[in-house]
Amino acid sequence: MKEVGDKTPFLQKIMSFRQKKGYWDSPENKTTSDLWTYSEAKLVLNNNLEKMVRETTDKGLFNETTIKGSDTERDKFFQDMKDKLEFMQKMSQCKTHVTSVDKLEECSKQLKKDIQDIAKKMEKNSNWSSSDCSYLSQCYRCFLAMKKHAVFPDLAKSQVEIINSIVKTRVTQLEKEAMDNLYPNILIPRLVEMKTISVHLFKFKHSINKLIDTLVIAYKKKSNGGVDIAALATQLEEESTGVGKMIVAEHSVFKGFSVALFNQKTLAHGIDYVLEKIEAKGDPIDTSKLKKMYDEFNTKYRKLVQDNLAKIKNDSKQLSVFANNARMCARGIKQIQDNEKWDASVRDSIPEMMANIFALWTLQHVQYYHDAQGVEGQNDYLVQPHPAQVISIFRMLGVEEKKTGLTNHLIQIGTGEGKSVTLAVTCCMLALFGFDVSCASYSEYLSNRDFKSFEQLFNILGVIDHIHYGTFNKICERIINEGGDVRKLVENLILPDNEKKSNELERIIRSKILLIDEVDVFFNKDFYGSCYSPAATLRHDAITKLIDFIWKNKNSFLKLKDVKQSNEYKACCNVLKEWDSLLDEAIKDMLSDVQNFLSHGYQVSNDKIGYKEQDSISYNIRYGYKTLFAYYHENAQNKISAESLKNNIFLSFQIGNFSYANVPKSFYRIMGVSGTLKTLSKSEQEVVEQDYHVSKHTYMPSLFGDNFLVFAQQKDVSIVRESNYFIMLKEEIDTRLVGKIQETKRAVLVFFETKKQLMELYESSNFSPIKDDAIVMTEEISPDAKESFIKRATSSGQVGLFTKAFGRGTDFYCRDQIVAANGGPHVIQTFLSEELSEEVQIKGRTARQGKPGSYSLMLCDKSLEKFSITQQDIENARNLGNFYSMLDAKRNEFFKAQYAENKKFVEYASKEHELGEKLITAVKKNDVNTVKKISPNSFEMQFVVYRNYNAPEDMILQCSTWESKPENLRNFMECIEADYGWGNEAIEIGLAHVNRENKKEA
Repeated sequence: MKEVGDKTPFLQKIMSFRQKKGYWDSPENKTTSDLWTYSEAKLVLNNNLEKMVRETTDKGLFNETTIKGSDTERDKFFQDMKDKLEFMQKMSQCKTHVTSVDKLEECSKQLKKDIQDIAKKMEKNSNWSSSDCSYLSQCYRCFLAMKKHAVFPDLAKSQVEIINSIVKTRVTQLEKEAMDNLYPNILIPRLVEMKTISVHLFKFKHSINKLIDTLVIAYKKKSNGGVDIAALATQLEEESTGVGKMIVAEHSVFKGFSVALFNQKTLAHGIDYVLEKIEAKGDPIDTSKLKKMYDEFNTKYRKLVQDNLAKIKNDSKQLSVFANNARMCARGIKQIQDNEKWDASVRDSIPEMMANIFALWTLQHVQYYHDAQGVEGQNDYLVQPHPAQVISIFRMLGVEEKKTGLTNHLIQIGTGEGKSVTLAVTCCMLALFGFDVSCASYSEYLSNRDFKSFEQLFNILGVIDHIHYGTFNKICERIINEGGDVRKLVENLILPDNEKKSNELERIIRSKILLIDEVDVFFNKDFYGSCYSPAATLRHDAITKLIDFIWKNKNSFLKLKDVKQSNEYKACCNVLKEWDSLLDEAIKDMLSDVQNFLSHGYQVSNDKIGYKEQDSISYNIRYGYKTLFAYYHENAQNKISAESLKNNIFLSFQIGNFSYANVPKSFYRIMGVSGTLKTLSKSEQEVVEQDYHVSKHTYMPSLFGDNFLVFAQQKDVSIVRESNYFIMLKEEIDTRLVGKIQETKRAVLVFFETKKQLMELYESSNFSPIKDDAIVMTEEISPDAKESFIKRATSSGQVGLFTKAFGRGTDFYCRDQIVAANGGPHVIQTFLSEELSEEVQIKGRTARQGKPGSYSLMLCDKSLEKFSITQQDIENARNLGNFYSMLDAKRNEFFKAQYAENKKFVEYASKEHELGEKLITAVKKNDVNTVKKISPNSFEMQFVVYRNYNAPEDMILQCSTWESKPENLRNFMECIEADYGWGNEAIEIGLAHVNRENKKEA
């Protein structure tokens, strides 16, 4: 704007040229005819400014993105808003050129007024109901984001302080009222309100929970200890909203009461029930032998506990006696690879070892028992194993077998029924018997949680160095790094540094056992047929300068020959010595990725670039150099700090590919647990038995007796035309919300295959009547918000929308008595799962631990096209009155075809795995010649897809990078969906891309 005015030489030259052009009657030239006059430019500028002002004012500061969106979406909105406001501020100073300065200023005033209106509304919210707290929390998150991104920072800061004051004043008032009258009728409603505030305003969670603990401990001291605490817990359990139950479940003073409740529910189904209901595949079960071994264990365990209850209370150091006793059971036993020992003498010692381990576990939590002195049923306050857990461990360890050696074995244990205890104690026993045990899970969060729960037990037994919890990625890491950190070895091979050379000590390698948590996940296409591809990183000032050079010249579309002529390249070659060919390959990748990095979906939060992984965002994943250039880009947008960018500038070299499918074959034995073992397909069963030699399966009965899930295949499955889908889905939600008892409401949890599908419903006009009160959970959600939403999801009248990642491993525990009395939470699944096991897991989000719940499938006919389900198939099934059998048959056909394709990738990945192992062996031997001889892939390929012109701009054409690795191309195609088939095809755009690529240097 400073350059364009009616007196500037630039404009005069343009006007002079236009006049001459007209005088000479020169032919029309697009380059010159497209030049604007000042008046034209001014008109367009002002029109666009008015449009920006209008859109900014209409959207406001408090909208769907800022109120319901994730932290990442909220941050992006306010960063963009800051940029807009700064631009409008600059434009308002250009009064010569801008005709609508008053509108720019009015926009700012209107936004400030919105803030003040929200503030007034907050002050009126004095009831502190769940909805009031939810509204206050939404406003608080918005003001924090505004403050962070300097959008009206002074106003935002003052509102944050006001909310802090409002909450603090109310919580302090409740604390004082309760502390002044420590009687249940006064205390309970105050505790419930405080907990409600902490759940919704989760930024205050820790401070409020501390106050709740303080109040309950004060009540305990004032009253008759454990007896009155048990009575208080009972009254909290009867509180109708479920918040009272939440207090009992989450606060340590009530932990013993929670343990007692669990024992009372489960121990009614004893050893006889377990042995009667247990099922197996493979060899028949010797129930009499199991009963004998269990009785031996139980007698020993009970005696150890009862004899030491008082001793441990007075001297916790006595716990080491049990650890020593457990270790003595395995004295002298070593498990060296190819020389494992597992015979009758080992099996005979299992009951005694297990009795000591479980006694140790029980007595580590003995305080619950002593706190309950005088309470009826005091023994229920002991943390203790259920017979089903003991029998599960017996089965995995083969106590009733006669042949020598351990047997591969899988156990089915229902969701929420003690898998973590079973796995932890099995790990302890195998480690004590001399094995190195890896416990692999699909979720890093759940894996870390379970490890921390039993870390104290692992420590006191002295086995913590031989038990490894983690995801499949981490298991792969451990295998390839045996004998030295491979990344460091590669880095030192290329950039020698004697000071950094690792001095690995020779040590005896234990024989390894793999325990898999949720076996069916391993056969998901994200694992089975895929590779783990670790990378070494090289950092150096010369490398940083070279990458800076490529970034700064990204718009010049550099070619390799251009880079090789630069001083930065020559400096790098001097540093990398004889590895310049490796550098050239890295530069080719960078030149490709610097042009395509915006096309891959990433999230910016916590000063890092992250990617979706299962039900969370991982910051450890990298996509070639796309991730690096995303850091550069976001740093330029002031969304990533200079320090974070600096930490992520390096050259990266892949150290082979390692097939997930090959990982279990590195272990002496494979064992595992799953909630869905019976649902493995025939193809999966064949792989389990033929490839991994796991032929024994055990199916444990539920600790809680019968399951009360309501799902009628004939009436609880609907297939609806796309044009009516949202109307019918909203009707299904409304219908399922209605409780059995008049004027009561249940909770409804709706699961979607993708975030895109979830948001389409959420933003539709059909959903608008319940939009404000609905919960929306996608993978981008912060941990605190996730915890809060999960707690609220099963409360009366609540509707929750979730992506399918939360259909596994997420504990939607229903504590609301109104919901429980009306059939429990209802789950609606809006897509047909490719694997039955996933469907079973989603069903398992309700009717948990012996409680009621229901489930239905609500499908859009268009979504079934990928299963080759036609309209005729749908009509035939409708006439027969049963959609489900048709859907299941078509799913099995689809899965079989997909699985055949996966098998091809498994075979390819297996060859890559062998090459990877060869490379690792050479690296560990510092064999440079062999490393250089391992040939790279000889050619590269790019996949390009185009759609029709009705597609959004960013989806008309999508392309992969140039790749030499098939698995990367496969990963690209996994993200591509056929869609937008109306109108004309965008073949011109596809051909234009081909021409552009053809002009580039390979």
